[in-house]
Amino acid sequence: MSDTIPEIKKIDELVEHVIESDKKVKDVEVSRLTSPGENYGSCMLKVDITLERKSDSSTELLHTVAKLIPEVEFLREAFQVQKTVKTEIAFYDKVVPSLQDFQREYGIANVIDCFPKLYASRLNLKEDSDEVDEDAVLLFENLSVKGFKNINRIEGFDLEGAKIVLKDLAGLHAVPLALRLQKPHVYEENVKKFFHARELPQPPKNEPDGPKPEDTFLEICKDSEECAPYMTEVDKILTYFKEHPQALHKTIPPNKIWATLSHGDMWVNNTMQRFEEGKILENKFVDFQLYTSDTPVKDLLFFLWSSCQLGVLQGHLEDLLKYYHASFIKILEELGCNVTPYSYEKFILEAEQVAVRTTFRALFFSMFVVQAKKREGDIGHRPELNVKKEDVNPLLQKKIAYAISYYGKKNLLKVDL
Repeated sequence: MSDTIPEIKKIDELVEHVIESDKKVKDVEVSRLTSPGENYGSCMLKVDITLERKSDSSTELLHTVAKLIPEVEFLREAFQVQKTVKTEIAFYDKVVPSLQDFQREYGIANVIDCFPKLYASRLNLKEDSDEVDEDAVLLFENLSVKGFKNINRIEGFDLEGAKIVLKDLAGLHAVPLALRLQKPHVYEENVKKFFHARELPQPPKNEPDGPKPEDTFLEICKDSEECAPYMTEVDKILTYFKEHPQALHKTIPPNKIWATLSHGDMWVNNTMQRFEEGKILENKFVDFQLYTSDTPVKDLLFFLWSSCQLGVLQGHLEDLLKYYHASFIKILEELGCNVTPYSYEKFILEAEQVAVRTTFRALFFSMFVVQAKKREGDIGHRPELNVKKEDVNPLLQKKIAYAISYYGKKNLLKVDL
């Protein structure tokens, strides 16, 4: 497929409400932000806008990122762009301001701010239409200009990096939950109203021949001594997933006590970090297409198993669970909530309810997306679903074995998910 850069029409009209009245768009330079084939759910473009002051002709550069719908139809359908584009715009225009205003009412100065700034957005160039088409665009600040970048998805987060992300993740979950508890009507109108009603993904059509995900996963487990004591349980679980291909993605209504805003796709590529002397100082979350009402432990476990280094999980998994929970509780207390229902013991029980399904989904996702090789020039490709064991990163194979051993020892490997 050609690497022609999609056109963004009428950028001057898009930004006219976010630039000063005495400035105008003089020039626009557009290039791809990511390599072709690197993004599935959107087309990401780097857009540098030269603004000219009308009074003295001085210029300045506005560094932005444009998010467009995918360039091929089957990805547009798969990512449900008629819903998700509107959902994401509402997150920045409605949800975030509501959460921040709520915190300010409690005297909190450093309100939740782990997101890029959205300058402008539109669904189309038509009048009186809410259809999402090729002219839909979300125009964000370019975080890379401020020093933010994605860490290497193959390597994943070290311990300190994981903690910085988890602190923000606790805020993303706890502030909406506190709003639901303290001001349920505001929560319903300004947050829950915009949640994405997720539909189960359809099995791919004309899937090429090759080992199925469950087959590769099972082979990895069979070749691991760590998994040996639990292979009966593993085989039952994988057989269940093979016979029910949508089961990994099945949405189970969350325990009402824990229900809050869930990102829904919390992995390394949907975070960006600012570094100084090799250390992460700040984190931002991106890609709010799929946020919905769910238990916070799904985001938490999916992030840990998909995006953290094996050594971090082996040596510090319990510590990270405690760290997240402490951050979560601190925020609830700051916002005047009764934290008794959210004790660490109850938190762990909640995590155990979704642990196996969420962890298996994270590990499958790691095999076929996180660890997938880039295929340059192929803009519209599907994720590679037929991967042989020998093509799976050895560290990921060890992570899979550790997950089986970890949950096996806790007697959580249950087929009745």
